Amino acid sequence: MKRKRPTYTGLVLGMVLVMAFIFVPMLTHSQGPGIEDIEQAVANARTKADHERLAAHYEGEAKHLGKKSEEHQKLAKAYEKVTGVYPKRSYMAQHCKALARRYKEAAEDNRALAKLHHELAAEVEQED
Repeated sequence: MKRKRPTYTGLVLGMVLVMAFIFVPMLTHSQGPGIEDIEQAVANARTKADHERLAAHYEGEAKHLGKKSEEHQKLAKAYEKVTGVYPKRSYMAQHCKALARRYKEAAEDNRALAKLHHELAAEVEQED
């Protein structure tokens, strides 16, 4: 009886997906609303415009991190599909799920910072 040779189609497909999820966001990610030194921008924020600019920065970061979370959720599903063929990939799926959760939490934290800066902008406006 002939032994069936393993096919590498799943492996190749997995590698293509991984590379797509890694490189496409790197090529399309923008630098946001132009804050080069976030520490300095935070330290010097005094006006409504300063706080609105910081809020926009954090909103942009939240959007980017949300996309990263979604990418890693998709990667986890891709690894789960091939776990039966390659059992060692179950760790990779767990790893991607953990990253997706962390990116989601970081996105939520950035949205919270944006909200606070919107509130600070409103307070500064009232003081004027």
